[in-house]
Amino acid sequence: GHGVGAETEKKEEALKFFRDVNDGLMKMLHDENAPLAIACVDYLFPIYKEANTYKHLENDHISGNFEHEDVLLLKEKVWSIVKGHFKAHKKEAAEKFHELLNEGKASANVEDVIPSAITGRAEALFIKEDEEIWGKYIEGNNEITIDDVRKSGDTGLLNLAAVETIKHGGKVYIVPKSEMPMPESTVNAVYRYAM
Repeated sequence: GHGVGAETEKKEEALKFFRDVNDGLMKMLHDENAPLAIACVDYLFPIYKEANTYKHLENDHISGNFEHEDVLLLKEKVWSIVKGHFKAHKKEAAEKFHELLNEGKASANVEDVIPSAITGRAEALFIKEDEEIWGKYIEGNNEITIDDVRKSGDTGLLNLAAVETIKHGGKVYIVPKSEMPMPESTVNAVYRYAM
């Protein structure tokens, strides 16, 4: 139908649907702080914003109907909206690194950073892209051994540190040398607490 009544009814139906979507998303995202970007036709975005209770909804949306869109193209469009969020967090972590370095709450020492990250002490971990450190983690001593070249039984220690940092709720930034807080090191960390 046409007219004001039909439009109001459509909006109410969309709002009810988006509240259900929001409830489902909140079951998954309730403790998250990652940005949420919405892809939809323009007139639906204000309705979704009304239903949304997630604190990190982006103010912009990806405009259009993406039912038959290539997922990789959609990913690029989403990245154009959320990249500012991630860049700001990375910059903030790098600044924090420099502020806390002399207080024992940050380090660029590989032998300190990797074991600390593995045990969950790292709040933020910066890893130089296209790098790996091969060796072993000795759990009982919370130490590492590093090999110049990969040997049988070795573990990718940077990968292990990254995985454990994420498992413990930390952030990992894999960046070019120019974006490392201390570029002469392969790995830098901001710690949750001093030792």
